[in-house]
Amino acid sequence: MVYFTHKPDKAIETYLCEGEWDAIRLGWEMEMRNCEEIAVACFTCGAGNVPPEDQLSRLPGKVKILYDLDESGAKGAAKVQDRMKDRAFIATVPHLTDAPAGWDISDALTCGFTVPDISEAANNAKPWTAPQKPNELRSRLLTNDELLERAQDFVEWLVPDVLTPDELFILGMPPRGGKSLFGLTLAKAVATGGTFLDRPVTQGSVIYINLEDSETKIKQRQIAQGWGENVPVYWLNKFKLSELDKLAELSEDLPDLRLIVMDTFSRVRDDGAKESSAELGQILEPLQEFAKERGVCVLLMHHTGKASNMEGHGADPFDMLRGSTSIRATCRGAIVIVPAEQSYRLLAENGYSDRLDVSVRIHPETLEWKLLGNWTPRVDGGMKDQIVDHLALVGESTTAEISKALNFNATSVSTIMSRLHRDGVVSKRGGGGCRPAVYTRSSNLLKQLEAQFKHPNPIASGSVAIAQTNNLCKDSPDKVDNQPKSGQPTVHISKMSPTHTKVFEQSGKPTATGDSSSNSDIECLSKFRQPDTQTYVFTEGGQVYYEGDTASLDRVCGRKKLTIVAIGEESCEVSHKNWVVTQTIPKTDLRPV
Repeated sequence: MVYFTHKPDKAIETYLCEGEWDAIRLGWEMEMRNCEEIAVACFTCGAGNVPPEDQLSRLPGKVKILYDLDESGAKGAAKVQDRMKDRAFIATVPHLTDAPAGWDISDALTCGFTVPDISEAANNAKPWTAPQKPNELRSRLLTNDELLERAQDFVEWLVPDVLTPDELFILGMPPRGGKSLFGLTLAKAVATGGTFLDRPVTQGSVIYINLEDSETKIKQRQIAQGWGENVPVYWLNKFKLSELDKLAELSEDLPDLRLIVMDTFSRVRDDGAKESSAELGQILEPLQEFAKERGVCVLLMHHTGKASNMEGHGADPFDMLRGSTSIRATCRGAIVIVPAEQSYRLLAENGYSDRLDVSVRIHPETLEWKLLGNWTPRVDGGMKDQIVDHLALVGESTTAEISKALNFNATSVSTIMSRLHRDGVVSKRGGGGCRPAVYTRSSNLLKQLEAQFKHPNPIASGSVAIAQTNNLCKDSPDKVDNQPKSGQPTVHISKMSPTHTKVFEQSGKPTATGDSSSNSDIECLSKFRQPDTQTYVFTEGGQVYYEGDTASLDRVCGRKKLTIVAIGEESCEVSHKNWVVTQTIPKTDLRPV
């Protein structure tokens, strides 16, 4: 109900208060001033309720809402305005700077605010505005500058020239042509951080959806390919595309997931569309969106048509894919493998690089797909050396950071880093989706240096140092005669490439060594890689940190507090609440919390 405390016959406007006492105080002030144009009222049904329309129609003219300054008052005022629309205006009650929550008209009058102050607040009241319907496109709209700032300057490949880390790809091959072996070879390379077709891969977990081969056949092939224990590949033997939402939820349990293999397309489908139908694009579109949002590569195994389709001159091998038009329109990349003379021909397209056309074969003993020849990307030797020296200086860096620091083209840096990773010069951690990979100098490289520096000089005396093989630079160093300058000690050194002399910096002046080989390099290396001789006691249920230098374990463990579930002679089995499986880690790489 509407309750008036002041209602002159000539009223053309209403001040609506939240509480009855507020309306009584303000109505009395209006009576004292003999105000005939403004009515004062309140509702008797509470601030959170609005009377029916027949009651609202009793309020004269425009309604200025003067509800309390708190959350319930704001919600109540908005509710009244939504009902009365353009007749209602929401005003702010005059208040002190440090007014407490719940401040109302009575508080304002008690603290000295006057009717003119309240009228000024009413004149500044906000009108009703029609609510805008939510437009989902508004949140997706980007300016060109925002797009350029957000986009990477290079492609963070899963497999260089072949697979990107956040797209849907399709692999086409004749029946019984080796699709499953291709999937197994790729899965092993990604899970272990090895190479695929002579190319370095971004390491991470793999989900393999196997709907064709028996577990016995998979085991036999893994043995032939040399799979070890604790390889982060997870298997699903039943799956349909209608369960994609469940797969998306499952993938969240594997934060380092890089690859999902679906073997095969015909078996994961549960729709009635024909392979030549345009509906295939609609079936695959959610899969492409999932790959993009999750930042994971999805490889879909598919069959090709008869080889007779290739007989025409200039025929496109990708036309052999069943339903090729609609499939290639949806998938962001495609791979086709067709028989060739004494080998196979692999063609790949991805939209980022030129079409790849190489010769491959299945190794008869390891059952792995191998590249015939070597992967030889164009690499600038000077840029490569500067990048290696930069990593030696800063310790670790991403492709974007290297590009910025050295003022190099980011795409060229990305190609060089892939080559250095393949050659074992650098180690790679992370990468995939929006997460940039971090590169460091390889521990294998340090071992090469250690072997180089600790090589003894077989000549106990003499003026010539032995010329040793430089495993790092691949150059043949010349022997150097000792010809000391005045006031300087005699030091025997081997001539090395200048770009590789900054790996270990030594401080202080050199020490005279006579005619024997200097041990300063060994001392420097021992300081650089001083072993931790601390002995720790581990107990089941205890918590530890990982402190090793294995890239895959470092990425998984990070600085997490790990729980010991089992203790062996040289290693501990540890777990974490976010892991699906446990990890076995050498004791020397663990430290108690």
